[in-house]
Amino acid sequence: MTGPLSGRGILITRPAHQALASLESLAAAGASTWQLRALDIGASEPEGLDAALARFSKAEFAIFVSTNAAQHGLAALARRGIAPPGPAIAAIGSATRALLAAQGVETHIQSDRGEDSESLLAHPALADVRGKTILIFRGSSEAGGRALLKTTLTERGAEVVEAVCYVRRPAQHDPALLAQVHAALNDKRIHAVQAMSVESLDALTAALGRTDALLDCLLLVPHPRIAAAATERGFRMVQVADLGDDAIVHSVVTALQNSSQRNPA
Repeated sequence: MTGPLSGRGILITRPAHQALASLESLAAAGASTWQLRALDIGASEPEGLDAALARFSKAEFAIFVSTNAAQHGLAALARRGIAPPGPAIAAIGSATRALLAAQGVETHIQSDRGEDSESLLAHPALADVRGKTILIFRGSSEAGGRALLKTTLTERGAEVVEAVCYVRRPAQHDPALLAQVHAALNDKRIHAVQAMSVESLDALTAALGRTDALLDCLLLVPHPRIAAAATERGFRMVQVADLGDDAIVHSVVTALQNSSQRNPA
């Protein structure tokens, strides 16, 4: 197949249901694709979730940090008979806003400056939150920007209540699939790898090993924080890129071109 990615191999680490559109776009652009999910994501009902969700209707703000938070958070509310409207809804990322909209939930606070925690925290509506109750829907990880949200909003005087509504675990893989990916890496048929979080990186290297074949691939991540962690873990070519379904082909093409210019054969 011809296209801007003809002859290139891309490894996608998102779960299958989230990776499908990206895989189809990359394949249509001529790429050979592999899908090896780094993490399994499922609903979580930890102790304290009931108490957190009971605060929903009286909270001033509710923040959904990701599409998984929106999906599992709304489902957890529905199971308890709690439904918006309630607090002002804030969302990180256009995909999160789209999922909320598909469920009939309007997003009131969103950043025009970026799609991360820092950008949302810069929104004027969250500048003075003294005495306000803010419910954060998130997963079980305390990593990166999710911890920043709680810390910063607490420092600004808010009461932050966390609703941990999903859990991420390293995925278990069929040995045959791992062997196929190993072979493609060793044969240099995989040129770029996509990873969406530090947890994904750690799960990926745990599954495949911290081999030169993996660490020499161009690694594409959505945020500088993840890029810094990747460099610390030994990845030698790391680029921050827009990895949304609509942008991934352009991002991969541009990143591969940039890496070729920096590392000519």
